[in-house]
Amino acid sequence: MSTAFDKQTGQARVEIALDWHARLNDDIVSLEERRAFFEWLKADEANPDAFAHAQQFLDSVSALDATRVADIRRAQATKNQGARLGLRRWQGLVACTLLFVVSAILVTLNEPSTTTSTPVSTSYVTDIGGLQEITLSDGSMISLGADSHLDASLSADTRHVILHRGVALFRVSPDADRPFYVKARDMRVQVVGTRFEVKLTPEKAQVAVAEGLVQVGIENKQSGSGAVEDSGLVEPARSLSAGQQIRISARALGDVVTVSTASIGAWRRNRLIYENAPLADVIADANRYDKRDLSILDDRLKALSVTATFNAADIDRMLAALSEVYPVEIEVDDDRIIIKPR
Repeated sequence: MSTAFDKQTGQARVEIALDWHARLNDDIVSLEERRAFFEWLKADEANPDAFAHAQQFLDSVSALDATRVADIRRAQATKNQGARLGLRRWQGLVACTLLFVVSAILVTLNEPSTTTSTPVSTSYVTDIGGLQEITLSDGSMISLGADSHLDASLSADTRHVILHRGVALFRVSPDADRPFYVKARDMRVQVVGTRFEVKLTPEKAQVAVAEGLVQVGIENKQSGSGAVEDSGLVEPARSLSAGQQIRISARALGDVVTVSTASIGAWRRNRLIYENAPLADVIADANRYDKRDLSILDDRLKALSVTATFNAADIDRMLAALSEVYPVEIEVDDDRIIIKPR
């Protein structure tokens, strides 16, 4: 697929891509807007490329200057809204910022392209307590939870993500010709189009499905080139449908269990929902929202079953509630919090 097109058409396409990027990174995105975005992607083969370049450019800028990205998004939003009362002071910023961004992206679009079968990886990282909404060039969307890290790589015939740390919620755009793979340690998840969550804790990897169907397996470390989609599996993959969850620890698949779909991705709204979850998982989540080091000293206590709902923005209240309901004691030592048996 050629990425070269005339300057006038290219500028308009990049401005639309930036508009979509700003809208999809808004706090509230309607289903109608998502559908319209998918239609725009499919309307012209050059649109996904323009959106990918816009996202890669803004991601590269954000790694250097988050304020600059905020200015770019604000400028695009101001341009779309028009010169309304109270926004006039942004008109100069709109002109210079968008000219700079569009020109920079057009340069990359008109560079001699490499083969589209070669995937380009983009890395995403969030801070403790953070959240990042990511829209990939195929229309798939990822919510990256607090203190998390993943790499996403898409090409004309492959789509795969590697979750290195933390948790992510995936809403995969259907494409039967390009299965979507997610790797987390030894675990591999394969989907065509669905909504599911992948979480890593120190002890295990976990997959929970909110919509659709996924295949979950354990990779054979000795097989293939190491590419996500080429690696063989130690045993046949397990199928998970909506409301099902599976955990992998010590390179072994656990039992498929039933979970509430309302709990999947609830952390996007600062809600941490647990149903018969081990205390170790609860504390692992708390560590992603609190800069203090939380640890459980007693190994038997790690397996304590917890059923509760907590506010991720108030870890102190979470710990107080745990000590009120469960046989645990909370000991605070400067920047360290110790959970021990009572």
